[in-house]
Amino acid sequence: MNTFKRNILILSLIILFVNSCENKYYDFRLKVYNNSEKTLYAMYYQSFPDTALGLHSFFKSTYHRISPGETYTLRRGGTWETAFQEYIDEKIMVFVFDANIVENTPWDTIRKNYLILKRYDLSYDDIVSLNWIITYP
Repeated sequence: MNTFKRNILILSLIILFVNSCENKYYDFRLKVYNNSEKTLYAMYYQSFPDTALGLHSFFKSTYHRISPGETYTLRRGGTWETAFQEYIDEKIMVFVFDANIVENTPWDTIRKNYLILKRYDLSYDDIVSLNWIITYP
């Protein structure tokens, strides 16, 4: 086998391995659907009943933006079932933010003034009853 074919084979095996691991490790079911005319950001915390926003923003890029009519996946390592059995005491909180505020306001100001559009406090049963789709508004 020549070097080129061997390299293609090795690269293909690596891609196959990485793809199979990622699909088993992450749970992609929980989604936020933007049914508004605003561009949004969404994130979740599992610190309920502490409803304070975290010290650091998770919005590092516009990849997390949810345009009107679009859906964003709130993925997590492992399954949501496992998370609720092992880590999440009661509920997760899903926060929805106005993209204009996130992109133009320091995170400390967002935290201090609690500049959120909506907070959803959801149990596992709530998520299942929503068919894994949180619709804003």
